[in-house]
Formats: sequence, structure tokens, C-alpha cells
Amino acid sequence: GGKKKGPAQLRIFNLGNTSPVSVPDLVRILEELLKVKAKKNVLRMPSNGDVPFTHANVTLASMELGYKPTT
Repeated sequence: GGKKKGPAQLRIFNLGNTSPVSVPDLVRILEELLKVKAKKNVLRMPSNGDVPFTHANVTLASMELGYKPTT
């Protein structure tokens, strides 16, 4: 497909936690909070495609949502 013109309809915010959370755990937490069941298609991922450590950048969430993480 071609490139669409105009601003994106949705925004993605990079948020973090003080300790890692697995994708299945995050999905379970969101299901509980939103009271909906996720449609899942679980695929095996190659181990060489995963990164050992990640970090969050909450700048956009701070500016647009007033997000202020606490410890």
C-alpha cells in the first residue's frame, strides 16, 4: 500500500515500569482493567530477534497526557 497523507488517527505512548512485564502479563492486566477479552494470535518468535534490555521514554506522555511516573 501507499503512504497515507495527514496526521495519524491514533497515538502510541512509550510508558515504563520499575521492572520488566512480559507481553502475556500486560495483555492479562489490560483485559482485567478494560473488562474485555483480547483476540490473541500467539506466534513463536525467534530468540535472536528479542532485545535483552529495554527502557521507556515518557516524554510524549508527559507533554500530552500530563503523565508523571512515581516510584
